This record gives sequence, C-alpha cells and structure tokens, in this order.
Amino acid sequence: MSLKEDALAIKQEIDNEEKFLTAFVKTEKFIKKYKIVIIGTLSAVLLGYVGYKGYGYYNESRIAAANDAYSKLIKNPNDKEALAVLKEKSKPLFDAYTLQTAIKNKDLKGLNAATASQNKIISDIAAYELAVSSGDADKLAAYATNKDAFYKDLALFVLANKYIEKSEYKKARETLAKISASSEIKEYASYLNHSIITFK
Repeated sequence: MSLKEDALAIKQEIDNEEKFLTAFVKTEKFIKKYKIVIIGTLSAVLLGYVGYKGYGYYNESRIAAANDAYSKLIKNPNDKEALAVLKEKSKPLFDAYTLQTAIKNKDLKGLNAATASQNKIISDIAAYELAVSSGDADKLAAYATNKDAFYKDLALFVLANKYIEKSEYKKARETLAKISASSEIKEYASYLNHSIITFK
C-alpha cells in the first residue's frame, strides 16, 4: 500500500512539473510572439510617467518664477525684466497685475488693454472701470446693458447718480428700477429712489 501511495505521489509530482514546464513554454512563446507590443507598451508607460513628472516640475518652476516676478513688481513697479517674466510665465497673473496697476494709476490706456484679456472677470472689471473713469453716462449704460456684466447693478446705480446730477430724475428712476431685486445694492437703490421720487 505504501509503495502504491509513493508511486501516486511521484506521478502527481511529475504531472505538476509537466504542467509547470508546459506553462513556461507557452509563456515563452507568448513573449516571443508579442515581444514588440510588450516592449512598446512598457516604453509608452515609462515615457508617460517621465513626461508627467517632467511637466509637473516644469509647471512648478514656472509658477515659482511668476510668483517671484510678481513679488518684485510689488516692490518695484518699474522693473521691466520682472514684468516680462510675469507675462511669459503666467498670463492670468500678468493680466491681474496690469488691471491692478491701471486702476491704481487711473491709466485709461492700461484699462483699455485689460479689456482684451482672455479672463472674462479681468476684462469685465476693466470695462467697468473704463466706463466709470470716463464719466460718460452712455458708456455706463452700454456696460450695464450687458447681461453678463459682473458689476451690472453697480453700474446702474452709478448711472442713476449721473442722471440725478444732470437733473434727469425720470431717467434716474427708470435706471434704478432695472437693478435686480436680489442685488445687495437694491436697498441703497430704493433709498435713492425715495429721495428723488418727488422730483420731476
């Protein structure tokens, strides 16, 4: 009985080794057959990883350079080199700095340039500041007619004040009525409207 069990164990061990060798040979054939595809896939994965890490490093260094240039410009607004670096490394930060400087210096040319920004908020704020700086009621009205204007209600409030200065009370009331009911400035618009309600 023991001899029979030993023979079965040996046979099972040989079968296991045969299965292992068969699997090894099949794997070897598969690798030979698809060697180019496997190497290409591994290469693509490796290149993708290296590219991802490289882009991350490039982006971090670009942001650091833009922040450094911005800090230099805050300390010295006349630093032309820092301004050029900021423009090259971060267009959004450059646009924000240009707008900030134009508003601070009441620079109409700078505000006009900022209206061409790709950033809608920057261009909208520049358009508002340009309309207010001009003191022209028509420019304020044109800005306020844009339904996507960021400062639409504020522009309407300022425009109503311009009409009041010109004693055009009816236009002022009509303008104040256009201010959105959900606007934070609506309460002030109501006060202003009540103060001119008796004027013709």
